[in-house]
Amino acid sequence: MEPRERRRYEAEKKRKAKIESDLEPEKLLRDQMELTKRLIASVQPGGDFIYERIRGLITVEDGDTSQDY
Repeated sequence: MEPRERRRYEAEKKRKAKIESDLEPEKLLRDQMELTKRLIASVQPGGDFIYERIRGLITVEDGDTSQDY
């Protein structure tokens, strides 16, 4: 493998690892939500319930600077 190809391969490998590590908290949250849903369903069989979450982007503007949360 040429050095240029090796660098591209290593960069792609690092990029994929970063994406996987960024998605890990999301996976843990989904797993916890599914566990909570199963617990609620076992306590109230046949009961209607909604258990979801909201994700959003908030922009706070203060003078010349802006911050996203």
